[in-house]
Amino acid sequence: MWWLNAMSTQSRWCGAVTTHCRCATADDAPAGDYEPWIAELIRRTPAAGRVLDVGCGVPVARDLTSAGLHVTGVDLSDMQIHRARTLVPTAHFVRGDVTTLDWPASSFDTIVALYSLIHIPCPNRPGDSCQDARVATA
Repeated sequence: MWWLNAMSTQSRWCGAVTTHCRCATADDAPAGDYEPWIAELIRRTPAAGRVLDVGCGVPVARDLTSAGLHVTGVDLSDMQIHRARTLVPTAHFVRGDVTTLDWPASSFDTIVALYSLIHIPCPNRPGDSCQDARVATA
């Protein structure tokens, strides 16, 4: 199992109504912004492997499914799930709380969390509870 977590102090918010509506169909980042991380994920994940995308970022799911991986994204935000389903229809997205994962053991080969764990209080982070290791293969 391989776990990638990126932390950032920056947040992108869709504040105005017009911006909010645009964000429903806009990508999160320009092409290539996540390229080094995505390349490493693809290299470390078995062909046609199963990836859990914690916080389901659109560029991550898009690029990993394009590489032939099976992506499941999880996020608390209805808007983010809607965006992800609209922009990456080949992946599977679930609205849920990442701190209470309910998948069977060994459900995923890789777990990725880009800019999502920073929004979860420290005692509740999946990486702090070994819950992430339970749902990933060795």
